[in-house]
Amino acid sequence: MKKIFLFLFIIPNIIYAQDPSFSQFDLNTMNQNPAFASYEGGIRILLHSRNQWSRINENFNNSIFEISSRVKLNQNNRRIKTAWCFGLSYLTEDLEAFPEIGNSVFLNKQEVSIIPFTLELKIAQNAYITASPLNVSFRKYDLNWSSKLLFSDQIDDFGNYSTSEINPNLFINNNWISDLSFGFIYTQHGKFKNTTSNRVNIGFATHHLLNPVESFSNNDIEDSKIPTKMTFHSEFYSAIPLSISTQPFIPYYRILAKHERYIKNKKRIFSKTEFGGTFFINNTPLEFGTLFRINRIEEKKSNNLQTWIPLIRYRITNGKHLYMISYSYDANISQSKNSITFSESGSTHEFGISIYLFSGSRRNKDCAAFKQMENNPLYQDIMKNGLLRKK
Repeated sequence: MKKIFLFLFIIPNIIYAQDPSFSQFDLNTMNQNPAFASYEGGIRILLHSRNQWSRINENFNNSIFEISSRVKLNQNNRRIKTAWCFGLSYLTEDLEAFPEIGNSVFLNKQEVSIIPFTLELKIAQNAYITASPLNVSFRKYDLNWSSKLLFSDQIDDFGNYSTSEINPNLFINNNWISDLSFGFIYTQHGKFKNTTSNRVNIGFATHHLLNPVESFSNNDIEDSKIPTKMTFHSEFYSAIPLSISTQPFIPYYRILAKHERYIKNKKRIFSKTEFGGTFFINNTPLEFGTLFRINRIEEKKSNNLQTWIPLIRYRITNGKHLYMISYSYDANISQSKNSITFSESGSTHEFGISIYLFSGSRRNKDCAAFKQMENNPLYQDIMKNGLLRKK
């Protein structure tokens, strides 16, 4: 019986103390920063699924669906260019526990986020500011279990056992609860001929501004409230200068970083830092990369290099549209005694599909990610020509 209370009270706190984490954060998801709504222009659809800790549970999955688009606000103004971007995301997190001994304890989290208004403003010839001032999300938790649960310490040497019964009135499934977030991104493009394909962005987002209660028993106490999450992220996108080689093996590369802080009662309780990079192979639609994750538990004041994440992507172009298939693998490389080991946790796989639909209308020819799409070499190579670097 001790195990069920260990699971119901400790494990959910570990899982839900932080938001579901997707390793491929460089895909500019609205889950990371709502200001990424239609950041690349046009209509963007993203679907990612993550199967985590295969040796701990038979079912621990995170899935996310996002769709975003934009409308240009001042098409006839040549000096000031602004766009209204908007999006919708749906996230689920499922955990089934103790299936190997015939039990069924199922936790489910659903979250719907609405990004109604993101303003993209071109403040200079090569610079953009994207702000998403107020976004609303709705979250719901469900907890289900079989009427009788059986654990190994309840079975004697002769195979006799007695099951445990739990009062269903002890736990209450939460109704949909609301929350708020906001985000900001600054994007700068290269100014000179040899840096035209360069791009750097710096962003900041804050989630869980309302700190809603997160409790199966609906306890409205401070410890049951969701901690505030602050996210800092940056990306440097660059091309190998053509002066070095007219056909470089790696035409483009990216350097990435993201830092998350979880704050409760004005104190940082947990932080996570991810960094790494990706590169593109010339004359192919392939992109390879590797990322690393460092966790820090403030109570123990220790940093732990937790995960190494190799990834691969394949792009398919179809006229004006782009389809991208991606895969990443989380390899647990932690050496900390306080961290779960790979032999205990097992593998983690993440699959994704991204769809970029460009209508070719005037409203889609200028965006923060690719200024003046029809003339931008970064857009032409990566989003249209399939990474073909021509002489």
